[in-house]
Amino acid sequence: MSSIPWDLFNNWAGKQGIALFNESNTGVGM
Repeated sequence: MSSIPWDLFNNWAGKQGIALFNESNTGVGM
C-alpha cells in the first residue's frame, strides 16, 4: 500500500487542520 500520494494527503490534511500522518506512524511502511 505504498501507492498512497502522501504529498497530496498531507497537503489536504494540512488544509483540514488535521495532524499530518507519516508512513511510519500509519504502519503502512510494511
